[in-house]
Amino acid sequence: MAVGSITSSNVRSSFSSTGSTLEIMAPGSNIYSTTYNGSYGTMSGTSMACPHVAGVAALVWSAKPSLTNVQLRNALNETANDMWHDPWRYGNGLVDAWAAYQYVTSGTDPGDPGDPDPDPQYLNVSISTNYSYYYMYETMRMTVTVSDENNALVPNAHVTLKLTTASGNVRQGSGYTNSSGSITFTYTIAYADGRGYYTIEATATSGTATGYATKTVRVY
Repeated sequence: MAVGSITSSNVRSSFSSTGSTLEIMAPGSNIYSTTYNGSYGTMSGTSMACPHVAGVAALVWSAKPSLTNVQLRNALNETANDMWHDPWRYGNGLVDAWAAYQYVTSGTDPGDPGDPDPDPQYLNVSISTNYSYYYMYETMRMTVTVSDENNALVPNAHVTLKLTTASGNVRQGSGYTNSSGSITFTYTIAYADGRGYYTIEATATSGTATGYATKTVRVY
């Protein structure tokens, strides 16, 4: 996972990278921790932010050891506290241990009605685009692919797609995946949508299983 750093004021650290692959944020500026030779000291860097996310991942995994790495990653991203709504600089938001713990321990599994702590069901959702960036008036092709917990493609899953443009316009569409577990949405960029970063969000459901993904692209 690509982990970014925030300060104690909940703003991005100046050294923290940005981009469409950024997933989640954690504290990384002026962190008091262990240093060389058994000492303690204050350090800054995404190397200080990453252990926060790794620790939350370990905590959540210990609560539900049956999770795959993909399911665990999705749980952290799905429950991150998105206080910024700026995926290019903050990804999905600030890692949230309690929310992630609740997410993986409070699902429903109709196949095992007697389980007092039933397993939530997940879908793995991915978004791909025909280009990594666009120019005004070009057509975006956004393909959403859905697979289950065993990475088997899921046909006939209901997918809702939301595209938020640089100017704040929201375009939405929905449909069902084909036999290959995918569905493609198209949108031609209009002048009123503006130049800048566009956010694509996709939510998929199949029975009681759900999944979510997001992707950011730039329009020049």
